[in-house]
Amino acid sequence: MDARTRLGSLAEAKVITKLVESGLDVFVQFSSKAPFDLVAGRDGRLYRVQVKATASQTPYGTYRVWLKSVRSNRTKNVIHHFDPSLCDILAIYIEPLDKVCFLRSSEVASRAQLNLRQQQRREDREAWVITDLEDVGRILRDHTRDACDGEDMVQTTTHQRLAKAGVVRKTVVAATSPGVRIPLPPPDKCILVPWGGRIAWSSAPAC
Repeated sequence: MDARTRLGSLAEAKVITKLVESGLDVFVQFSSKAPFDLVAGRDGRLYRVQVKATASQTPYGTYRVWLKSVRSNRTKNVIHHFDPSLCDILAIYIEPLDKVCFLRSSEVASRAQLNLRQQQRREDREAWVITDLEDVGRILRDHTRDACDGEDMVQTTTHQRLAKAGVVRKTVVAATSPGVRIPLPPPDKCILVPWGGRIAWSSAPAC
C-alpha cells in the first residue's frame, strides 16, 4: 500500500470512529464511485460525508488541505474542483495531531484549499482553528436549524397566501398524531391543513 492510499484509508477509519463516538450511524460505499465517502445518520436524517486528509505542516505552522483533486486520463490531467452540492459534511483528518475536523460543505464553497492551525493568529485570520471544528454536533445543529428555517418560510408563505385570499385562521385545534381524534368544525367552516400538519378552521365559506 502506497503512502497516499494508506493515509486515505486511515482518514476514513478515524472519521468513522469519531462519528460513531458522537452517536451517529455510519454507512460505507462499495463502488467507490460516489462523490462522497460515507453516509452518517441520526434521528432519521442522513448526511453525505466527504473525507480529506493532511499529513504535513507548512513552514507557517498551518496544516494545508487541498480541496481540488487531479486525476489523469489517457491524454491529460483533469482537475476536479470541490463541489459543495455533492456532500453535506467535509471531514478532515490531520495525521500529525490525530484529530478530525468537520465543516459544512457550504462553508468551503469556491475554495481550492484550506489552512488549519491550532491557534488563531492575528496575521492569519483566514486560517481555520482546529479546536473550533472538532465537534460534529455543530454541523448537525446547523443542518437542523436550516431545516426549521425552511419549514417556517413555507408556513409563513402559506399564511400570507391565505390572508390575501380572505381566509383568516381562527383556532389551531391540535397537532396531528396517531390516535388523536380531532373535533370537526361547524359545517359552514373550511378545514385548513397548513405546513407542519396542524389542523385549523377559518371563517371562510365551506369549501
